[in-house]
Amino acid sequence: MISFKEADMISSIAAITQLLSEQIEDFTKDLPIEERRIISLEEFRKGSLQLQDTLEFVRYFDSNPQEIFSLNPREFEILVSKLLEEYGYNVTLGKGSKDGGVDIFAERQGMFGTELTLVQCKRNRKDRKVGEPIVKQLFGDIESRNATNGLLVTTSSFTSTALNYIERVKYRLSLVDFDKLQNMISGLKKDPSGPIIQ
Repeated sequence: MISFKEADMISSIAAITQLLSEQIEDFTKDLPIEERRIISLEEFRKGSLQLQDTLEFVRYFDSNPQEIFSLNPREFEILVSKLLEEYGYNVTLGKGSKDGGVDIFAERQGMFGTELTLVQCKRNRKDRKVGEPIVKQLFGDIESRNATNGLLVTTSSFTSTALNYIERVKYRLSLVDFDKLQNMISGLKKDPSGPIIQ
């Protein structure tokens, strides 16, 4: 049985929720219909988003960049795969923990034929840089799978030795650190046809 105090608290929460809903509705009333929906991190985590919802979660992470660090590694892979889809790739997620170092297989039709990009995602703390061994592993996967190129995406940045190594293989492998990831997200929000890496 619910006590009077609990009932009063439930009533207060309902009133606050109603007030917030009205404020959000008032705030978004002048936006086009497709831009009125604001998704939450919980919706993203539940996997309830469809492809057409991608721009909603892009807006969320554009407005709340630090929330990327609250994603677990698999959720981060899903986020990156959704971004790649919006940039015109057909993506296949790896199996997860036993994917052999390749988190996403991204294909698209280029000017000179089909391109396959192998993607590795590293959802690290901002202070935990990705080192040269990880970059070398991905390059080895590119070679062994005869892929067109590779992409390493992280929420942190790269060590100087990793950057030195990438300079030698820059035509086959690209790096996306936290700042470039934010540019990808912001760029997609502004221009879905824009380049993936600047």
